[in-house]
Amino acid sequence: AAALLRALRDGGRRTAVVSSSRNARAVLDAAALAPLLDTVVDGTDAARQRLRGKPAPDLFVEAARRLGVAPARGFVVEDARSGVAAARSGGFGLVVGMAGRGAAQAEALRVHGADLVCQELSELTVVNDPCPPALEHLDEIAARLGRGRPAIFLDYDGTLTPIVDRPQDALLDPPMREVLGALAARVPLAVVSGRDLGDVRDRVGVASAYYAGSHGFDIAGPNGERHQHPQAQARTAALDAAQAMLQARLFKVQGALVERKTFSLAVHDRLVADADLPRVREAVAAAQVANKGLRVQVGKRVHDFQPDLPWHKGHAVRWLMQAIDGRAAQPGGGQTGSAGAAAGGAAPADRLVPLYIGDDVTDEDAFETLAADGVTVAVLDAPRPTAAQYRLGSADEVRQLLNALAGRLAPGADEG
Repeated sequence: AAALLRALRDGGRRTAVVSSSRNARAVLDAAALAPLLDTVVDGTDAARQRLRGKPAPDLFVEAARRLGVAPARGFVVEDARSGVAAARSGGFGLVVGMAGRGAAQAEALRVHGADLVCQELSELTVVNDPCPPALEHLDEIAARLGRGRPAIFLDYDGTLTPIVDRPQDALLDPPMREVLGALAARVPLAVVSGRDLGDVRDRVGVASAYYAGSHGFDIAGPNGERHQHPQAQARTAALDAAQAMLQARLFKVQGALVERKTFSLAVHDRLVADADLPRVREAVAAAQVANKGLRVQVGKRVHDFQPDLPWHKGHAVRWLMQAIDGRAAQPGGGQTGSAGAAAGGAAPADRLVPLYIGDDVTDEDAFETLAADGVTVAVLDAPRPTAAQYRLGSADEVRQLLNALAGRLAPGADEG
């Protein structure tokens, strides 16, 4: 126990011990473990704060509160069935059961909700990587998705296809299209892209998928549904003006590309010589100042003009989750809360569990939005800060992950 606690502390993780015993602190002091902990929640605390005991989650939730972490971002190690059940009902991100050498106990812990079962603490290894490789954590990801009904949300450029110099050259290869089709036959699948909706839908070509274009301002479903953010429609005149201004100013900048979408506008500078990049930045800044009601997000060699509204890819994913469950209003209509709220009180097994994979700055909004109840994966060609929980290194690794998950999902997993 001491070795595990030291490794957790060395990695910057906060730790707590939860016990129904009123003597827990004395026992920890005697074992010289107290200095390695950030807090203890024991029977004395339970009595004073009127916290219910296991299998109610109160003790664990109180520990998470003291540590300043959402339960979904924490993990629990427990050897009792009631404790495993408590952690699971509390919504903790990972629940590890300690079974000793008893096979019956191991199975019982799994039945009560343990994601993983170990014989002893020495089997647990602390990896001091805030964004570990997704392909090395397939079992963990599959277990998290298996807590409800999986739904998969994917960016396009840099995620399903490699980044290319010209946007028109980003073509989906047949193996990727095949795995997307296999997944869409099993679970709800959506592509959420900065591209125009019609463009990304044509490029992916999976009829049963959902699509969100213009960074989520323009959404279509597999049965002919089409929803556009109502307030974004009022910003198209500003986008028109910005487009005209940028095309005029960048006309003589070799390699600069102004790409218009329904509700966004992209200025690509990947093919622009370094000496001309200041001209691109100056043109972008001038267009933003001259056209009120627009914001600019800087991505991988691209400047994206979007309606300056409280809407982004994370909101779009929430809306899509509600649409999949038949509860969505018009985008921007206010139904963009947590998945728990979107589920309308549904039992955990009936709730959608989103997996989101993306590579760019605009995907960080989705990573943050889904942090508490989803699985998020960043595609990183180089180290950078990210809110994602896991990482992949390329579009090929994305295909490997999706292919592995497709093999674990039963056909029709999204039904009923």
